[in-house]
Amino acid sequence: MPHTDLHTRWQDQTPYGLAALAAAGAVALWPLAAIEQHGEHLPLSTDLDIALGLTAAALAQVRADVPVCVLPPLAVGMSLEHTHFPGTLSFSPQTALAVMTEIGESVARAGFRRLVL
Repeated sequence: MPHTDLHTRWQDQTPYGLAALAAAGAVALWPLAAIEQHGEHLPLSTDLDIALGLTAAALAQVRADVPVCVLPPLAVGMSLEHTHFPGTLSFSPQTALAVMTEIGESVARAGFRRLVL
């Protein structure tokens, strides 16, 4: 991920640094992915690898004066159709919705008003 003073990772911030980003109108960006099968020729991390690549590509397109704070990726999704394959990690629909809602609430409590998934 390209790193500038305005494009940073959530986990690299201090609480006051994060509050300053939120006060400056930063966008919180949350990469979503899955750990699931993609056949014998691809690793279980395929969707996560794609999400991280898309995040880096998106940040390269954001104007330099727009602050963006990237949350740690959510690598476990709702992959029920893949659960019969070894290695797939999955939430139930209820758990997936609860996790996303609670993280969104945490982002809002930190002062962010925009969250891009």
